[in-house]
Parts: sequence; structure tokens; C-alpha cells
Amino acid sequence: MFPRDRHARMRFEPLESRDMLTAISAVGVDSTAWDSSFRDEIDNGNSAGITGYEIPTGSDQAKTVPWNNVDKIQIKFDTDVDVQAADLSVSGVNETAYEFDDFSYDATDKVATWTLAEAIAKDKIFLDLDADGIDPVKAVSGGAVLDGEWTDNSDTFPSGNGTAGGDFEFRINVLPGDYNGSATVTTFDRLVVASKVGKAVGDAGYDIRADINGDGDITTADDKDFITNHLSDALPSGDPEGVGNDAPTTTGLADVHVNAGAISSWLVLYDGTTTQFDDAEDDSDGLTYSVVGNTNESLIDTTSFTISESSGLMYIYYESGETGWADITVRATDTDGLFVDTTFKVHVNERPVIATFSVIEQPNGDWTISGTVTDDEDVAGLVVSFSGVLSSYGLTATVDGNGNFSITETLNGLVSGDALANVTDDDLFSAITADATVTV
Repeated sequence: MFPRDRHARMRFEPLESRDMLTAISAVGVDSTAWDSSFRDEIDNGNSAGITGYEIPTGSDQAKTVPWNNVDKIQIKFDTDVDVQAADLSVSGVNETAYEFDDFSYDATDKVATWTLAEAIAKDKIFLDLDADGIDPVKAVSGGAVLDGEWTDNSDTFPSGNGTAGGDFEFRINVLPGDYNGSATVTTFDRLVVASKVGKAVGDAGYDIRADINGDGDITTADDKDFITNHLSDALPSGDPEGVGNDAPTTTGLADVHVNAGAISSWLVLYDGTTTQFDDAEDDSDGLTYSVVGNTNESLIDTTSFTISESSGLMYIYYESGETGWADITVRATDTDGLFVDTTFKVHVNERPVIATFSVIEQPNGDWTISGTVTDDEDVAGLVVSFSGVLSSYGLTATVDGNGNFSITETLNGLVSGDALANVTDDDLFSAITADATVTV
């Protein structure tokens, strides 16, 4: 039996409080350039879904990452979450803010992956995953906001302090060629890597930290010579911009659909009451806005975008006679150079056309209502509705893959007059109503 004083020091905490929170359970780095054999070797023992190098915790968190092509950040959650690319800010000392080239989320493994626009050369990296901004990371089931508090070089996963709403702020040191993790590339690193030249994945003596480019083979040209060319490289002094300054956050911008022939349209970035961007230090009207991506210059000339600082409106001007889609990326940048990007779609669309429409009585007294629909996109599945003298019957017809629609109905009490047909396409543009004269 335990002595009384030892029993008195035992502490019991409710399990349900931890279960109701949303936390981080692992962080990793990866590369689009790594060979599959290298990735399999480095992935050995990782948390499910972390496909690259899993960053250790405690004092080993500060140990440098030695590979020269790291361009992916992976974050694993302990529950399925609602997370977008804009929820993460990646800042450094040598690079104020890192741009993303791609983003994905695996709901099965609960891992989000951000692919950077370029590999990290050498830098102190600061990850800031949002839990208290305008649209924080939260659980899909129950909506619990991320509990992300983290103390570098001492904490272990899961993240958090037991209360929802804290950003996950995490440091990673990247120094290509730093085999032993000393924060400087030295002749010792070169000597060790030179001694392992000729080793490949599966060989005795192969070492992932000596395979600087992650191709599965330790060679003179790719690994030893890289270190030779980067001797005395060291981590930069100072801290990343993100430390002590949150990057802007965003709820995203709604897609824009306009009818063909439109000259321009506008959308709200901020207007004093509604904002799609926020920043803890600068507020939405203190940010600088710019268009940094446009996938269809023939539809919208990027140089034609106008952003009004006084009104918070962004104006979009369309090229005459063009239709189609464009993905537009807007960036909001704070006074320290940190930014958030969000992408929305613009669609310039032709109205659908009801090319033919008729209401014809059959010999047996039934009525056949038919016609054809055309549009600049697929019309299959569009629904035609009817009004005028057909209003009281509540009829609709579905357009087939050839653009035809036809129904035959018994229309008791039908009177002579105009029957009207209308169709709305997938972008909610309606055709100019077509009419047909019904004579009973």
C-alpha cells in the first residue's frame, strides 16, 4: 500500500478535456526531388502520413536539417481538421516569407502538406499555423479550434496547453551540408561524407544525413563536393520575421461569375464592416494588396487589376470578346513583409440559349413540351422550367447530352396563351426566356 504522503501527490486529470481539443502530433520536412528509395529509408518509423524527415522534439528539435532540396512542410493533426494553405505562414531570416506552390490535405492520415515555390537554401524557419485569426484551423467534427501552443526545444507532442485557440509556432533549422548538426558546415562534415562515398540505400554504412541531395547514393559530385563548395556556411543570426509578428490571415475570396460582354466587376477585400483579410498588428486596411497569380492572361490582363485603398475594392477588367476561366491569386502583405495568399476563380460565361421551344398537342390529348438548349459549356443535366400558361403544372425537363429536352404530359385545364421556358446553367446564368404560343 502506498504511503499517505505519496498518494496525496498523485494528480488525476479528466480525459475528455484532451479528447475535445485539436492538436498537432508531428511535423516533417520533405522534398519533391528525393528518390523514392531515400524517402523509404528516411520514412522508417515515422508517424503515419509523414513521408519525409520527421522533426525530433526536445533539444534535438534545434538540430539542423542537412539536405539541400527541402521544399515541403508536413504537419500531422490528431483529428480530421478543416485546414487551408493560407492557415500556415512560413518565414525565415534569409527569406522573409516563403511562397507556396501547392497544398494538399490527407484526411485519412490527417496530414497537411505545403510545397514551397523553391527549396530552402539555408535558414531559420518559423512555422506559424493559425488558431486565433479570422479563419483558424479547427476540427471537422465538433469544430474545436487548434490548441497549438509549443515551446521550442523542450516540448513533446501533442501540442497545446489544454485550451483551444493558440497558434502552433514551431522552429526548424535548415543548413545543407551540415552533417553533424553543429549549425556550421565544416571540414569535419566533409571528411565524414567523403568516408561514405560509394554507399547507397541498403548498404552497410549508408547514412541519410550524408546523402545531401537525397538521391539514394552518396557520391563525390553530389554530396562531398557540395559540402566543399559550402564550407563555413552557417545559420543566419537573428530571428525570422514571424517571431513576435503574426502573418495576415484570410477567409478566402468567393469565385466570380460574369456574363460574356461584361466590361468589369469588383469584389470586396475590406470595407470597414466586411473583411476577407485580417492581421493582428496591421488590421485589414493596413495591409498592402497585390495580384500575384493569373492563369489566363487572354481573359484578364493582370496589369488591368485596380485595388482601391480608400474603398477596399478590387476591380477586374475583362478582355473584349473572351470567355473562359482564370485562377486569380491575391496577396495581402503586412508591414514586416509577411503575407498570405488566396486564390479564387473568375468565369466569364455565355448565357445558355433555348434555341427551340414548342408545346404540341398529341392525337390522344396529351401535350409534348420540347426544345433544344445550347451553351458555351456542357448542357447535359441542365433543368428547364416552364411558366406562363404552364405555371400551375410545376413541370421541369432535363436536357440530355445533345442539348434536347422533351416531356409529354396530360395537362387538364390548359388554356390558350403563351408558354414560357427558362434554363439556368451551372454558373447560375439564366437564358433569356423563350416563349411558344399554345392554342387549345
